Amino acid sequence: MAQVVCARCGNRNLEGSVFCSFCGSRIGMLPEGSSVRPPADMKNAGMTILSLIDRRDATDRRMSIFWAAIPACFLSMVVFTILSYIRAAFDLYGHGWDEWVSDVYIASYLVGLPLFGILFGLMTYKMINRLNMHTNREDTLRAAVMSYLRGAAGSAGKEQQIVTELLQMSAFDGQAVTYEKKHNPRTWALGIALLLMGYPVYALFALFLHSTMDGAFAVFMLISLLASLTQILSLIASAYIVNSMMRTAYTHDVRWRGFTTSTMLALHRLGKTDSNMWRHAPVKDRSMILYVIFAIVTAGFFLFYWFYVLVDDTNKHFKQQHLFEDMLKKIVLADMKTA
Repeated sequence: MAQVVCARCGNRNLEGSVFCSFCGSRIGMLPEGSSVRPPADMKNAGMTILSLIDRRDATDRRMSIFWAAIPACFLSMVVFTILSYIRAAFDLYGHGWDEWVSDVYIASYLVGLPLFGILFGLMTYKMINRLNMHTNREDTLRAAVMSYLRGAAGSAGKEQQIVTELLQMSAFDGQAVTYEKKHNPRTWALGIALLLMGYPVYALFALFLHSTMDGAFAVFMLISLLASLTQILSLIASAYIVNSMMRTAYTHDVRWRGFTTSTMLALHRLGKTDSNMWRHAPVKDRSMILYVIFAIVTAGFFLFYWFYVLVDDTNKHFKQQHLFEDMLKKIVLADMKTA
């Protein structure tokens, strides 16, 4: 009897089937951006796994922790804002203070904020781009692993022994394909850079009006208000992007950890490993609200740690995944030698 292959998991179904008998997906319908999955073939799946593991250095790019120094551009504004208030207090009580404080205060906003925006935009581009490349590779790897296990179970007559694990793997795979969207790194990077550069542009224009035009106080106040609103908007947008990257790193790691745990148990049931457990050091679930409070309480100095974990969480995920892939590679190579 003719068969039709499920595009979601690669399972073969009877012709005319509406839903896959294995993963429950509607046959013929795919989530946007996904690709057709091949039927279970242990040899081809094994070769795909080895190929994907061999090219991981090109997709799983670890970033330097020195990106965590970017907040120094922002903190210069905080420091000189505090100094300007101290200077104003001294002037109020008749104690003079050097004018350079005010000059540096203005310069820190007009130079520090745009520099922060450019560097943070570049960091955002690199983080989103590497995650896109990583998840594209991982999408294909998950499909190949499931196909490999089905083929291995079929050749050993043990299909029923790993049905539960394959269903769990298919669920994690489906969640990843559905919810892990690929963002445009150029759009996000350019957006955050332009927003953070908007404040100094408005501020310079307001200073120009204030120094060259008489009777333009209303216009000056309007431009100053727009500058302040732009600054607030840029900080909110920055917080949103940072939170989005933190949540993406965490949820992606949770799904991959669940997938590998089920994979390990399936390999154990098939007699390919001595252990049925995979110890994956998880990425922490970080609270955006708590981190904002810490940043405010520490006058912004907590941003150094915040940016550090933003970079390092994904680096740690790559390291943990590569350890699993190294173990999987040894199993696949051993199987291919004995086949």
